[in-house]
Amino acid sequence: MRLQKYLIEAIINIDKSDVEMILKPLKPWIKRLRNAVISVDFLSISKFINDVSKIKTHGSKSGKYLASFSSGQLKSPLAKEAHKIKPITIHSGFPGFNNAYDPVDNDITVGLPIQSVNDLLRIVGEVDKRDLERYHNEFTEDRVRASIRHELTHWIDDCIHNLFLNKKMIRAREVYYKKEDPASVMKGKKSHQYLTAEEINAAIGSIEELKRNNEDEWDGWTFDDILNKIPPLKTLDATIGQEWRVAIKKRMAREKLLGKKMK
Repeated sequence: MRLQKYLIEAIINIDKSDVEMILKPLKPWIKRLRNAVISVDFLSISKFINDVSKIKTHGSKSGKYLASFSSGQLKSPLAKEAHKIKPITIHSGFPGFNNAYDPVDNDITVGLPIQSVNDLLRIVGEVDKRDLERYHNEFTEDRVRASIRHELTHWIDDCIHNLFLNKKMIRAREVYYKKEDPASVMKGKKSHQYLTAEEINAAIGSIEELKRNNEDEWDGWTFDDILNKIPPLKTLDATIGQEWRVAIKKRMAREKLLGKKMK
């Protein structure tokens, strides 16, 4: 593989079969939780959370995981090349905090974050069904597919660009241990970390994944529909605002991802 000195902004092509392999262990859990949330079945939600707590932990990793895969199992050509440079383990299940690619620990943790699942505990038995509506898009296969694609994009970007994320993360940890702000390392010259080229690239990957699984409906959706179906992007839109929205839409236009109602 020819390594690039500077990050080239382009969609990282990842085979659908790779995404589905990582998603497969989670499918029955997603269906079970989603059905409970939509039907406002507080007893089933509580039992689900209890069952998640019984899943064995995976070494020192924060969270509960149903399956682990070697990056050597991935079929995408770019993933095969990335595996030669930096093999990783992909843990599918319930990450302790967020979905993430950790270049220092050489792994990806992805699925339904326990933090999101445990949020339900605070509302079980205390609120009416309207308070559950915001979770309808949090626990879907499309949302998890988008997260898988996002993290795989980070890993491959890192591998084909001289392990720049690995180096950046090491510097950020060094800064953190000095009790300084690691965000200054992660965001570089940008006003926010999630405006960097690598984060925009990963976000575009997740949007392309959503489109791949919803081609027939795409032109009927608005940009806000995309944000609703990928909640982490909705959070970024609310946090960063217009600058992020403009950056994402520009990349979407360039990659021909803008539907008829999204301009």
